[in-house]
Amino acid sequence: MPLIHWNDTLSVGIKTIDTQHKVPADTLNELHDAMLAGKASTLTGSILQNLLHYTRDHFSAEEAMMAAANYNGFAEHKVRHRDLAQQVEGYVTRFSGARPR
Repeated sequence: MPLIHWNDTLSVGIKTIDTQHKVPADTLNELHDAMLAGKASTLTGSILQNLLHYTRDHFSAEEAMMAAANYNGFAEHKVRHRDLAQQVEGYVTRFSGARPR
């Protein structure tokens, strides 16, 4: 059962960006499903790595589009991207450090 249901209220109205924005929702649903199935300990690392790669790729693409469009709030949005990317990196680091080797 999905934890997050994508709907039009989450849309920014740009098809490529909306498609990309569905990825973290799907990723969180994947983690939720793994938790419900008792498989979180074996799947969380790969899910977090996928989220980290997605974050870097998506933010780079979105920032290029914003810069090309001279988006008025670009500087603020870029700071939000940086902060969120750092949070995801922190999750990966903490998860990796918490795992027995």
